Amino acid sequence: MSRTKKSALLVEDVFMPDLCGNSIWISRSYIDETELALGKNGNIRQGTPWSDKYIWELKRKNNKDRGEPVAFRTAGLSHSKIQGRPIRGNIRSALLARTPNCLHCGTTKTLVIDHKNDMYNDMRVLNADTQSVDDFQVLCDKCNNDLKHNAHEKEKTTGILHSVHYLCLPALRNDGEYPWEKTLTEYDESNIWCKKNTYWYDVEEFWRKRDIYVFYMKPLHRELKRKIKVIE
Repeated sequence: MSRTKKSALLVEDVFMPDLCGNSIWISRSYIDETELALGKNGNIRQGTPWSDKYIWELKRKNNKDRGEPVAFRTAGLSHSKIQGRPIRGNIRSALLARTPNCLHCGTTKTLVIDHKNDMYNDMRVLNADTQSVDDFQVLCDKCNNDLKHNAHEKEKTTGILHSVHYLCLPALRNDGEYPWEKTLTEYDESNIWCKKNTYWYDVEEFWRKRDIYVFYMKPLHRELKRKIKVIE
């Protein structure tokens, strides 16, 4: 029997979900006494620790987004399957040649190719035959798995997309709000473009738009207001 099938059977025995796929909370300590015992990081892939038959909910230590999982339960039947996330080799090569550093922090170490759309709900991007280089960006492992992942988890919890100002970047301190961040503010997994104006969706594009806005649009707007005031 494959490990996947064995895990699926063990989930039924340990969690005993009802007909709707709901179970009670099961503690991590209890789970670790069964054959579903987890590794240190919780063995969680795409929010699915053992079986993709169910929707899973987790409680984490100290209620932190990246805290160690301390309890699990099933919260309904899942209507999706775990998707692969292939990235074509020529896309990887092209991006690393063009951008040999993390677009956020600038490091040249532990670089990864990041899916801009971290909801992974665009089948075109998840297909190696139809994806394009513009669907990805270069980040380092820490920025990708800590900063961007934490922002995504908070978006899922609150239903509100992140603003770049939560990062408290010194270069942006006096910029005020960015109009493109206001166009889409709701986290919506049914919309593959809902994050397109956020910082983490496309770091390079965000800085490009920011520079145009700060160095050209805002000064132009101030000058127009000044001239209108003079005319009045």
